[in-house]
Amino acid sequence: MNVGKVKVQSVIYVGEEKVQSVIYVGEEKVQSVIYVAEEKVQSVIYVGEEKVQSVIYVGEEKVQSVIYVAEEKVQSVIYVAEEKVQSVIYVAEEKVQSVIYVAEEKVQSVIYVAEEKLQSVMNLCKEDKSHSAMNVDDQDKLNSAMKGLI
Repeated sequence: MNVGKVKVQSVIYVGEEKVQSVIYVGEEKVQSVIYVAEEKVQSVIYVGEEKVQSVIYVGEEKVQSVIYVAEEKVQSVIYVAEEKVQSVIYVAEEKVQSVIYVAEEKVQSVIYVAEEKLQSVMNLCKEDKSHSAMNVDDQDKLNSAMKGLI
């Protein structure tokens, strides 16, 4: 899929297979590799000359991810357990959207890069906040941080 001069390539394997998407922003390469189930979720993003690496562990592991795009600080929080998975990204002024099905769940991914803020919120499986991977204090902090990004 070509979005303007931005080349977006996405290869997706569902089930226990990895989900890999490679996105080119101008001459920059944004690569994201996601392992579902009990495997770790690792995404490596190049924005300009900066390398942003986000490592996420699902299950009972904590989720921490801070991404810097230009001078903007972007915090990415992923909810595991029975939550849905949604991530938003912009490439230049174009909107790149990919919809991924992992098992029977729907995973939606949209990417905004360049001068746009990069916001990513991921949840896995069905919506059930009682199984959220973050405690209430962390959720309050997240909500405050996300309001600042929007």
